[in-house]
Amino acid sequence: MGLTYRSRLALLLLFPQLWSCGGGGDSSPPDSSVGPEGGELAVDPNDPAYGFKVVIPAGALTERRSIVIDGFQTAYSPTLPSTGFHRYAGGVVGLRTGGPTPYDLAMTVHAPLGSMAIAAGELACLFGYVAAADKWQLLAPDLFTRDAAGSARMSVATTYHDYFAWGKIVMSEVPEVYLRQVVDAKFGAGISAAATAELARIAARSEFGQLSPNRTSLLAFRNGFLELFKRGQAAYLLDAQTKLGACGTQCDVLSDQFLNDAMTYAGNLIRIKWWTFFVGDIESIVDVLMWIHLINLYAANERFPCNYKCVTETCGATFWQVYSGYWFAVICQELIDTAIANGWVT
Repeated sequence: MGLTYRSRLALLLLFPQLWSCGGGGDSSPPDSSVGPEGGELAVDPNDPAYGFKVVIPAGALTERRSIVIDGFQTAYSPTLPSTGFHRYAGGVVGLRTGGPTPYDLAMTVHAPLGSMAIAAGELACLFGYVAAADKWQLLAPDLFTRDAAGSARMSVATTYHDYFAWGKIVMSEVPEVYLRQVVDAKFGAGISAAATAELARIAARSEFGQLSPNRTSLLAFRNGFLELFKRGQAAYLLDAQTKLGACGTQCDVLSDQFLNDAMTYAGNLIRIKWWTFFVGDIESIVDVLMWIHLINLYAANERFPCNYKCVTETCGATFWQVYSGYWFAVICQELIDTAIANGWVT
């Protein structure tokens, strides 16, 4: 599943500057000891949640500790969000550990979706519950795959939560607060509120008050100006692609992989810039760990099949400005398609 138009819209605000989502048994699974080398936790094959697993990367823990994963048969959760949320198999999975709860512990959650269909206007998602805050949070998937038999699975990079529930949401029905969580989690606290305020300011302008969009006018705009603009941007990008031979073997500039990897690369750049404010001379184990974290971020940005630093050096910041314009047109077309498909306009 590719990026949603909501996450792509938030991306467009960042690109030019960066480049110049139970049942009741009484038995529990055995403890799993996880240390600095990382590890994997999975529910029992007999559990309805079979296929759910948590992967803790190497280096996420500095000491060994015991973590228990509870499947549908043993996990009890607080009241789940209901409106617009269709839960997979009707259960939740829980995590338990001794000592202070490590809510900042990085992990990747892999959740099965089976044959669940994801239609236009719907989003496969994971909900995580933090007991300390008594709050559910919507976490959007980083990767969505479906095998030849039609069985689907999503993967979400997140942190430790007391409970996880997953399935899909209907974006027109789910409370707005959860959609805001996705944007803020991906792009920083307050981004969703700032974007909403800016859109409200633009919409309040007098020229917008004269507009009354309908299906016919939206389709004309989609297939006319937007399509022409998108093709022009695409032509520039494809011409630039011919110069990127030295930047890697998979620099397909119009592909979802290029976009997804570029988003991750940009996110790493933000983290690198932030962490450098706190990294000083190596005087303690904390300094060592901070330097290791920075080194890992730099290393991650060197492992993409297309080298984005090379793209910037070869084509300049103009490339990313045109790239943002291309995806803006794509997202606008997706918005119009979604509005028409869901009957939001007549």
